[in-house]
Amino acid sequence: MDKGRYVAELTPGSSFTHSLFIAVSPEIKQGKAGAPYAMFNIEDRTGFAPAKLWNVSPEQQKMLSNNTFFYMNGNVDNGQYAGQVTVSSIKPIAEAEINMDDFLPALPDDHQFHYDRFIRLVKSVKNPHLKALLRTVFGTAPDTVKRFRDAVAAKAMHHSHRGGLLEHSTEVAEMCDKICEVIPDLNRDLLVTCALLHDIGKLDEMEHGIHHGAYTADGALIGHIVLGTHTLLAAMGPDFPPILKKLVLHLILSHHRTGEFGSPKTPSTAEAHVLAACDEASAKAAQTREAIKNARDGQVNVKMGDGYIYVGDYLDEEPVDKIRKELVQEPLLTFEVDCARLCIVGTNETRDVALPSGGADYLLSVSDNSMDASGILPGDLVFVKKGSVSGENLLVSAAIEGQEEKVRRLIRSKDQQLALESDDPKFPTLAVTSDNTVVGRITGLIREL
Repeated sequence: MDKGRYVAELTPGSSFTHSLFIAVSPEIKQGKAGAPYAMFNIEDRTGFAPAKLWNVSPEQQKMLSNNTFFYMNGNVDNGQYAGQVTVSSIKPIAEAEINMDDFLPALPDDHQFHYDRFIRLVKSVKNPHLKALLRTVFGTAPDTVKRFRDAVAAKAMHHSHRGGLLEHSTEVAEMCDKICEVIPDLNRDLLVTCALLHDIGKLDEMEHGIHHGAYTADGALIGHIVLGTHTLLAAMGPDFPPILKKLVLHLILSHHRTGEFGSPKTPSTAEAHVLAACDEASAKAAQTREAIKNARDGQVNVKMGDGYIYVGDYLDEEPVDKIRKELVQEPLLTFEVDCARLCIVGTNETRDVALPSGGADYLLSVSDNSMDASGILPGDLVFVKKGSVSGENLLVSAAIEGQEEKVRRLIRSKDQQLALESDDPKFPTLAVTSDNTVVGRITGLIREL
């Protein structure tokens, strides 16, 4: 669909025909001669301009009150009121027929950089329940990922530009990930997952299209923190571990730290404290960037809340854009998480799981502590990929004569024969024979918290 002229092209003395604009905040007024006229702004992604429609008819008044997008004809004043747009005719058009790229602000130049980081963080989560939660939240509705990529993070406070929600969520998750390297006792998968999802309620709290930043009824009455918990509860399903559910919800409910800033709960776990701190750091850094960008020449400080932001000269450093371009040279990733319904061998149970990278054909329940030194404990479920196994010192599933299938380590014995070894010496090492066979390789593990 032909857009016609853009607002930025409407120079004094120019005219326009069949050009598509938004009519914003129309008001009907009475002229000196008594004839009504309409005042409104016309907008598109390049900006806005004040406009008038003289001698507005009752039919045109109805159009302006019931529609947003119009094809317009008109001209731009070149005299005393240079820049004033006079519209001579309007024709409404349905929003469904509009190319929104003509009206929404362009995504930031580094948007793909943030999306690549977001995808890599999603793919890095190993816990199958948390991985499945991410897949359900972003995969249930076909447009959820697109909405999340385009959304603003706030009305004005921070990351209020198109794509701001993705940028903010990724910044918070990456900071949480880095902190886990410094404090390894933190539950890294829990923290990164909640960082990626902590503001998911903002998709319903605010408008994210033409009227981006405006609060919805749900936003005004409920707010994004509680809306986000509703979204996550619906995505968890009946098999989500109860204690893990409580931990996820606590991190979401406490990520604004205090009731003063909208948190129903204050942080009560180490992960909750880290998430709240990283959320605030991302927001404050963004506010500082915006203040620097909008500062006047020679300005040093900008008032912000109870303090000031320094906007004076900084030391010259390597341009951030150059660093970001280097980081996104890797092949682009897509949002894909393989899931399957697997049986638990020896039972009638099945489990919906996110598959490990090595794939799996079924699940095996661990009933003893024969492999505890390898990190496999009683009660764990391990993923088994059936088939021949090449290599040594690998964890495998073994069919042992007279017993249920067991997890063992495939080794080469002193006489160079393949053997099945456990971590506990009370479980004997067995040679691989027709009675003791390798069924498949262990490719992953599920541990209920």
